[in-house]
Amino acid sequence: NNSYPAVAAAPDGSSYAAMVIDTLYVWNADGSLRFQAPASGLLNGYAALTYSADASRLLAPAPDNTAINIFDTASGTILRTIPATFTDAHLSPDGRSVAAVNWETGSGQIWDVESGTRLGIIATPHRAESVAFNPAGDLLVISGQGNLETPDSYSYLATVIDTRTWETLGELYSAGAPGQVRFNQDGSLVAFSGSYLPAIYGPP
Repeated sequence: NNSYPAVAAAPDGSSYAAMVIDTLYVWNADGSLRFQAPASGLLNGYAALTYSADASRLLAPAPDNTAINIFDTASGTILRTIPATFTDAHLSPDGRSVAAVNWETGSGQIWDVESGTRLGIIATPHRAESVAFNPAGDLLVISGQGNLETPDSYSYLATVIDTRTWETLGELYSAGAPGQVRFNQDGSLVAFSGSYLPAIYGPP
C-alpha cells in the first residue's frame, strides 16, 4: 500500500522529473534542480508525466487537476494549457499532440498543442483508464476494463488506434489487468501495470 511519486526521464538522458505531492520538479542529469512548478499529483488516476522524444517538452497535470500543462523543459515556462478532464494523458513523441482519457466518460480526447484546440474524441468499448503513444508516434493505445456485459469483455485489455487517421486498428484481450500503459524506448514492448498481474507484452 505504499504510494510513490510519478517520475519520468528524458529520452536523451538530459533531465528527469518527478511529481511530489503538489509540485513538479525537473532536475538536470547531474542532479541540480532545473525548475519546479505547481502541479497536481492526481488523487484518482496517474500523474501522467511525459517527455517529447527530443526532451524539449514535458506534460504534467495542472494544479487544479482539471487541465494539462505542456512545459518548455529548457526554461520551465508553460507553452500550453490543455483544458481536459482526465485520469491519464500522454504527449506524442513529436510534442505536437496530447491524448487524454477519462475513466468516467470512457472516451479519449486528442488535442493540438500549438493551437490548444481539441481535434477529436475517440470512443472505446471499455472504460478508458490509461493512454500512451508508441515511440514512433503512429499508434495510440487506450487501456481499460471492459463493460462486463459479455464473457469476452472480462478480458478486455486495450484499444489500438492509428494516429494517422485516428481510426481503431484492433482490440487487445488478456487475463492481465489493464492499468497504466507504457511502451519501452524502441516500441517493441508494451507494459500494463494494473493493480494485479502487471504484464509486459511483445509482438504477436
